[in-house]
Amino acid sequence: MVSEDCFDKQPLFLREVIMTLIYHYLYCTNYLDVNFLIKVHDRGFYFYNISFILILIS
Repeated sequence: MVSEDCFDKQPLFLREVIMTLIYHYLYCTNYLDVNFLIKVHDRGFYFYNISFILILIS
């Protein structure tokens, strides 16, 4: 399991952007579905960020 200490040292906004892009990529490649994204959104970023990025990219 990868330690998340490195994430805690980053600005919260930067962490949200990184995580949003990662999960957006996984979602677009069908590795994850929306239900899973909603379940993990408590880890320091919010689902509306993913929705916003999806709107911008699409």
